[in-house]
Amino acid sequence: MNGLGYGILPSVLVQDHPNLNRIILKDRKGNHLVRKTWMLFHKNSLEFKVVKVFIEFVKKLDFTSAI
Repeated sequence: MNGLGYGILPSVLVQDHPNLNRIILKDRKGNHLVRKTWMLFHKNSLEFKVVKVFIEFVKKLDFTSAI
């Protein structure tokens, strides 16, 4: 977005940016690449507003329809 390079991101994070060049990654058989990811945090870190807001944001994302 800012001309700083490229990144491999879940499509759910860039779906609101239609001007970005996007390539759906697939394996040799044509299946979409899927990566299972965990988010770990200590409950007491929720006392920090920025952490709490970020975690709430991620929880609202629909990763099942991200492709």
